[in-house]
Amino acid sequence: MLFQGICSDLIFPFYLFFRPPSPAILKKRRVAANARERRRMNGLNDAFERLREVIPNLGSDHKLSKFETLQMAQTYIGALSNLLDRTNHDPNFSLDGSKSISLNIHSPGGHL
Repeated sequence: MLFQGICSDLIFPFYLFFRPPSPAILKKRRVAANARERRRMNGLNDAFERLREVIPNLGSDHKLSKFETLQMAQTYIGALSNLLDRTNHDPNFSLDGSKSISLNIHSPGGHL
């Protein structure tokens, strides 16, 4: 019985001090969260633009979607990896321009 009274006395006053934040504070928090999310998305979009600049465009005049950009980057990295494998396994193969090099890169969506 004594234990229940002590616990009740310790717990009861705490939730009296925790009022919900005012609407003004909630609005400030939401504005700050929106700003953080906007900065995050701008950084992500900037990273995709930089990636689009370094992967092959294959003559397409439309901007690749984020998904297409990632697919093309994956394909390009695989083609470069295969090229390096060929140079490591063929002693007569060199990248100094003495042989024609072709990277087998295709559009991941097939519509480029």
